[in-house]
Amino acid sequence: THNADGTYTINGTATADVYFDICFFELPAGSYKLVGCPSGGSWASYIQYIRRVDGQPFTINDNGTGGTGEVTGSEGQLRLSILIYRGYTANNLVFKPMVTTDTSLTYNDYEPYVGRSSFS
Repeated sequence: THNADGTYTINGTATADVYFDICFFELPAGSYKLVGCPSGGSWASYIQYIRRVDGQPFTINDNGTGGTGEVTGSEGQLRLSILIYRGYTANNLVFKPMVTTDTSLTYNDYEPYVGRSSFS
């Protein structure tokens, strides 16, 4: 469920790996942090991540503790997605996706997107 505040609530058992593409965007060069994955994520349960749309290597992963990465500005279009792995049962799992330059922010610091970017 895409909630009105920009969060996503996931329920159910994944019978296959399930990918939810949240948005597509570009970022200028700089250091970024991806936060908003509920604690307890792993490569066996769920994560959220940023990847290049063109398939070239570049990833920022968040398994509940936040993930950081350097953007050169030449990555092109990026995709922010949630991945629930096959066999995992989600019970009101709330994702709060947020990309920030403030590396101190955590899951609990979520602020809904309001239609403008502080990256430009």
